[in-house]
Amino acid sequence: MTQLKNKEWFTEMVGDRPAITWSWLAGFYQAEGSISYNPTYSSHNLSIGQKGREILDRIRGFLGFGSIYPMAPKDCYLYSCSKRANTKIIADSILPHLIGGKWTTMISKCQEMDIDIIDAVVSPQKELDWDFVTGFWEGDGSISINDSYFRKTGGGRPYAQIVFAQLDPEVLHKIKDFLGPPGSIQPDREYYKLVVGDLREELLKHARTLERRTQLTVSLASSSKLRGVEGYRGSYDV
Repeated sequence: MTQLKNKEWFTEMVGDRPAITWSWLAGFYQAEGSISYNPTYSSHNLSIGQKGREILDRIRGFLGFGSIYPMAPKDCYLYSCSKRANTKIIADSILPHLIGGKWTTMISKCQEMDIDIIDAVVSPQKELDWDFVTGFWEGDGSISINDSYFRKTGGGRPYAQIVFAQLDPEVLHKIKDFLGPPGSIQPDREYYKLVVGDLREELLKHARTLERRTQLTVSLASSSKLRGVEGYRGSYDV
């Protein structure tokens, strides 16, 4: 009976996903998207790559246009938009949320293609929200369990940290400012990483991808953090 209740709790936690918003999609595009233009053939492609196509199908359903193609390696897929009118819809809607290089590239490619963008989006957005931050984390983030002190001394307890990774440190600085202290940005080979505290519960409220919601729920269920939360009945192995 306990296991059954836990399964019901787990299914509810993972499956209760909020609808996609433009802010969330902008964060996901900031992490996983790109736009290219070939002036020789006057063709372009706005794309979002992802392992597994479930979230790309949801994005296509939200937008109402575009195509999804399989790509190497196995189980990887690409959402593609190559019609100017549709690209204008996406650009007008996500540009107010984009940061740094992704914002600059979107502007320049639209200008090269003579796509008129609405006046309101021609300056970078200054304010972030949880939808954008979560979308970005779902594309380029991870959960890290820090147990170094526990392993060295046998004291204390392991704790979770949320990691954001990106080539462009400007994005990470914006997210760090939004989240507030503590948090640190560290170089990691050609990337940068922002390491912050335990945001699993907040991310779960806004996460849209099935894989990430599962990851967050399993991580929370395996910690003592949710013991005593209404609907939770002890540990549940998934």
